Amino acid sequence: MIKSWEKRIKLLHQKKYRQEEELFLVEGEKSVVELLQTDFQIVALFATEKFDRKNNHFYRKDFFYEIVKANDLEKTGTLQSNDSALAVVQMPKNQDFILENELVLALDNINDPGNLGTIIRIADWYGIHKILCSLQTVDWYNPKVITASKGSFLRIKPYYSDLAKIFSKTSCQIYGAF
Repeated sequence: MIKSWEKRIKLLHQKKYRQEEELFLVEGEKSVVELLQTDFQIVALFATEKFDRKNNHFYRKDFFYEIVKANDLEKTGTLQSNDSALAVVQMPKNQDFILENELVLALDNINDPGNLGTIIRIADWYGIHKILCSLQTVDWYNPKVITASKGSFLRIKPYYSDLAKIFSKTSCQIYGAF
């Protein structure tokens, strides 16, 4: 793996650098295959020969691509075991939250990235397409959130905002749970 990419990928483990660069990591076969079938902007893809043989029909030609060994993925990524692929992806542009006639999930102060990823996966299962997060909720693009969501992050739009302000402006019913 090219040293400059190796360093850049390791820096993307940190929230500060992800926010500065507006990039995040997607790791593992299932999530990367699903990513390749979306319109998310992939900047770079690092894949093993095995992954490449199985999935190269999904590749677009507009990103840096390199075949690497599994231990390179494990050394630079966040997964202990990764024998498939790692993608560096451009964060989608932030959009203003607009409440339409739909079910929206609001999350206040979720600290554990694995929990947020699981909630994203469950919301996707139930057809919820927007998640409103408090400003204290863990970073949506944290590698552990992305991994735990098992690709569901691709189908749900995140919005970070002051929940009290949003709720004070709406006349819809709000249900809470602990």
